[in-house]
Amino acid sequence: MNLIQLLSLLTTHPRNARELKSLVLQLAIRGRLTSNWRIKNQTGLNQEAIFREIQISDLVDSSHLEVGNIFNSFRKDDFLPNSWFLTSFRNLALIVRGGSPRPIKDYLTDDQAGYNWIKIGDTEANGKYIYQTREKIIEEGLKKSRLVKPGDFLLTNSMSFGRPYISKITGCIHDGWLLIRQIPSILDKDYLYLLLSSPFLKREFEKSAAGGVVKNLNIEKVKNAPVYVPPLPEQTAIVEVVNSLFAEIDQLEAQTQARLGTQQDYVTAILRELTTGSPAVVWPKLVPQFATHFTTPAAVKRLRESILQLAVQGKLTTHWRHQQAAGEPASVLLERIQAEKALLIREKVIKKEKPLPPITAEEIPFELPEGWVWCRLDDIASIIGGAAKGKKYKDETYSVPYLRVANVQRGYLDLSVIKDLEVNELDIQKYQLLKNDLLMIEGGDPDKLGRCAIWQNEIPGCIHQNHVFRVRQYLIDFLSPQYLMTFINSPVCRQYYENCAKRTTNLASINKTQMRTTLIPLPPLAEQTAIVSKVNDLLALCDALEIALATQDGQLRDLMDSVVRNAVIDNAEMP
Repeated sequence: MNLIQLLSLLTTHPRNARELKSLVLQLAIRGRLTSNWRIKNQTGLNQEAIFREIQISDLVDSSHLEVGNIFNSFRKDDFLPNSWFLTSFRNLALIVRGGSPRPIKDYLTDDQAGYNWIKIGDTEANGKYIYQTREKIIEEGLKKSRLVKPGDFLLTNSMSFGRPYISKITGCIHDGWLLIRQIPSILDKDYLYLLLSSPFLKREFEKSAAGGVVKNLNIEKVKNAPVYVPPLPEQTAIVEVVNSLFAEIDQLEAQTQARLGTQQDYVTAILRELTTGSPAVVWPKLVPQFATHFTTPAAVKRLRESILQLAVQGKLTTHWRHQQAAGEPASVLLERIQAEKALLIREKVIKKEKPLPPITAEEIPFELPEGWVWCRLDDIASIIGGAAKGKKYKDETYSVPYLRVANVQRGYLDLSVIKDLEVNELDIQKYQLLKNDLLMIEGGDPDKLGRCAIWQNEIPGCIHQNHVFRVRQYLIDFLSPQYLMTFINSPVCRQYYENCAKRTTNLASINKTQMRTTLIPLPPLAEQTAIVSKVNDLLALCDALEIALATQDGQLRDLMDSVVRNAVIDNAEMP
């Protein structure tokens, strides 16, 4: 299968388009896309003609180019076509650094005479040409700058170094640019642009970059960079082939983006129907189409969030409720839990906290099914922070395992790395984790905010750090920790924490009071169990989708790698 036949398949993955273009450039500058052209057009590379073109070049006349050893510098490359040669960049172009016109501070407006002052900000993303500038500079600045002519190449020299542009205007440049002026009778400007954009020369430029935070190109190494030189007519043919392939890749990528956009619209519509309508009607239609419409990780993630949202609203168990005989409502369950809490306070097992305000109608985010009740997290569970690192103790300490923020993920624990903490006996007892404790994250980046998982006593004697809050139910046999975790990780609860979080740059945190105040939609115990079972079944479908997507992604990646490895004339030639 050749490259043309593979384009349609490879561009089904959005990120492949850029890599495909890099591959096309790499093949182009090694003559792999024009072997058929060479068979039909026997054009040799005449060294004497090249030497004559260099000798009469304005660059030589102005003593910018050394040509004494030009032929000795030509190096034959066994991988190149016979009519091609490899030479140093300095033999075919003027390469100089821009200037520093400081302390010239006088910039001019559009209606004043002066020179265009070409800056990086005058370029366009993925653009090829520089058409205009925002500023002009007075003539005095030209003494310390470098004059650019239309048709000259400008190469970014700092920050995102090595990015080529072709100037369409006369102007001045500062030392953030390298000026490249090629001999047009030897190097076609459009071919040179492809060459400068190719992965081959980009790697050469990366080798020549030096500096700390801001890297700059070493101009001598740029001058010595190897340049592939085909005959001028073949350069034109290469440009045509590359432009044709790029246009096809762009068209296929646009089709991919349109397809993804249509799928996204469908996913949005179906999830909206799920969350606002009747899941009992929508689910049977949706499940058989999962693999067709949920084809990206982002879509599956949104599906997961919708499942959790529907679950805590009681919409996944509507049919279940209709099949059940009327049982004990959640209000009675809450009274039982409250009685247990009062007993624990009287027996000084837990500390009495400051009373929280009653629930108001303005706080309630959605209407509950019959038999459910709203309560606060503090009504059904105690919440404490953990042990502080670096705390000084006067009595004997012991090294015990403890949970960090990194250990508590959303819905599961990552116990691959467990560290120890020095604490005394009192803190060991205070922060000891018990089976079915919930663990919640205080904050960090937005994804960590309120992140919740269940402890199943995986590591005996483990405690928790102060940035990990422990939530312990008052009556474990009358409350499902899995249901509580489902709600805390649901979009409605995450939105509550995002709204009330204290924020600094790129960080957010919630405190114990905000956790205590969290509104909980409490179903009867039997329905809590039914909700957890339904959620597990549906999330298993999401797991299967993600595995299938990862497998498909891996196959496309393997195919892409195979194309790169086997990019030779037979499989890369234009038809």
